Amino acid sequence: MPWGRNTDRENFSPCGDQDVFYVIHPQDILLDNSGDCRVDVAFRTVETGQFYDMALFDTVGKNTLRVLMPHNLKFQFPSRGETVPLSWNSHSALVLEN
Repeated sequence: MPWGRNTDRENFSPCGDQDVFYVIHPQDILLDNSGDCRVDVAFRTVETGQFYDMALFDTVGKNTLRVLMPHNLKFQFPSRGETVPLSWNSHSALVLEN
């Protein structure tokens, strides 16, 4: 299903046990030619500790992505060894602090 830039954030269609969310990061997000997200972060599942590849839909701004991901995740900064819980705002956006 295509996701336009003007998609209503409050009316996402669920995809099984996953949903599309906005990810907002304090640094600019760069995409390479393969569409991979090039920021110093990675999702990992809380239960297994396995890393999870985001299904990237598009960029919504300099520091915002639209991604498909499961709900039971924490955000990890691999180079710093830090893990922070997800923080969801009223628009289904994941907001990361510095």
